[in-house]
Amino acid sequence: MTYLEPWGPIRDSISLRDAMDRLLEDSVITPAKISTAGMPKIDIKEKKDSVVIKAELPGVAEEDVEVEIADSVMTISGEKKTEKEEEKEGYYYKESHTGAFSRSFTLPSEVKAEKANAEMDGGILTITVPKVEARTPKKIAVKKKTK
Repeated sequence: MTYLEPWGPIRDSISLRDAMDRLLEDSVITPAKISTAGMPKIDIKEKKDSVVIKAELPGVAEEDVEVEIADSVMTISGEKKTEKEEEKEGYYYKESHTGAFSRSFTLPSEVKAEKANAEMDGGILTITVPKVEARTPKKIAVKKKTK
């Protein structure tokens, strides 16, 4: 038998130690955060008949981007070119990344890679890949064996 206990604001509130642990946990740089530093941010959306991928590529020209699909793995790679040397001088602080990048990820469905479409607009790369039609099972009639 389970007993219900009345709610109590003091008993149910988190302790100061738990709050500090959460605060410090969120501020520590983890290997996962480091591994995606400088990499394009990716959104993958599965629609009824396609998979749509959006990648943030500010400052990257479309001719410097490559998209490949092998099996169900998509790779977006390219290069954000560095500024001319004279434009680099005088920075007090600089967070923007330059150089080569590559992101690979597994697509959520089987797709028709040869029918993929990629467009760049305002620093956003949008890739639309049609899904393979669902295979419908074929029914086979069972007959009595003739002698």
